[in-house]
Amino acid sequence: YRTACVLISPGSSTKQQNAVKAVHGNNATWAEFTTDRLQTLGFNSTGGWSSIANLSAVKDPLAQTQILYVLSDYIKQADLNLVSAGSTEMVGNMLPVFDPAFVESANASVKSKVAQYNTKDYVYGWMSDNELPDELSMLDSCLNFDPADSRLIYSYATAWTFMYLKTGKSDVSINDVTDELRREFRAMVYDRYFEVTTNALERYAPYHQYMGCRFLAGCYKDEYVQRVAGHYCDVISLNYYGAWEGNPELMANMEKWSGKPFIITEWYAKGMDVWEADNRMTNQSGAGFTVRTQDDRGKFYQNYALMLMECKGCVGFDWFQYWDNDPDNLNADASNRNANKGIYSNSYTEYTVLTDYMNELNNQKYTLVKFFDAR
Repeated sequence: YRTACVLISPGSSTKQQNAVKAVHGNNATWAEFTTDRLQTLGFNSTGGWSSIANLSAVKDPLAQTQILYVLSDYIKQADLNLVSAGSTEMVGNMLPVFDPAFVESANASVKSKVAQYNTKDYVYGWMSDNELPDELSMLDSCLNFDPADSRLIYSYATAWTFMYLKTGKSDVSINDVTDELRREFRAMVYDRYFEVTTNALERYAPYHQYMGCRFLAGCYKDEYVQRVAGHYCDVISLNYYGAWEGNPELMANMEKWSGKPFIITEWYAKGMDVWEADNRMTNQSGAGFTVRTQDDRGKFYQNYALMLMECKGCVGFDWFQYWDNDPDNLNADASNRNANKGIYSNSYTEYTVLTDYMNELNNQKYTLVKFFDAR
């Protein structure tokens, strides 16, 4: 049962890096200490954006995971990306996966990024992207693209061909679009995305499992997309916000639709008591809930995780994240500016009230899972 933490690193800002250096001297010593500490707290894996180079060099490493950004790399090359906060955003909120150039780009991206890890037994698996567009409107967007735009012609042509084949009308128009057709088209787009990505991973990282693309709600709540994901993914990843605990009916449906297990790759709560130490830590950024104290964060952790352990289709979760946001780090995107998301503060102080709750639950995970499964 995967218990992971996201963004485990020796710091993403100068303040954090200096704090780590003052305690440990170098990243290698930090990695040894951090691995031991997280294992003591009952964590067994790293989540996305973690320092795999440092953490994999220790004697007894945590299971490693990385996000490859397969489609994100392509949309940057094709000049289709938009400025975003956390999620992957692109022109028309669509996935330009029908362009043959995407296949070439996906293979090159996967090959280069997994090269030094493709046979390592500490690699848990690979996630291909983060929070890709999930809007139903991607069919409408593709139908309305300019056919003279070479970046969009394949998406435009595929959408109109889809409409012709679905309606059987020679004079099909955008007025013939229905929500059912929108769902079918979105699933077809994801089918192509997963086909290309899976082929690349099977070619260059055949020893590891494919963990999907960290779905947003529009996709993980949709049966059509989940059936497609289940055909290709070994385990399905999703970022689950806006709930104090998992929805048993939804999670049972996800397992039924896909036929595959799933992991929650982002969830957290922010404590308002950090404002007392730094009044810039207002918790205005990020998607997690805001609670009063670190004690409340710990209670949220246990309540949320217990519900996940009770869901038979869920095989793990990734807490977001290892560090608090650093308000002095102006290079961070808007969703990571001023929030208490971390196990550690920006001064590299562990929130022990929170981690005591994590320790208590994580180190009983197998007993708890067996208990729930036996009920």
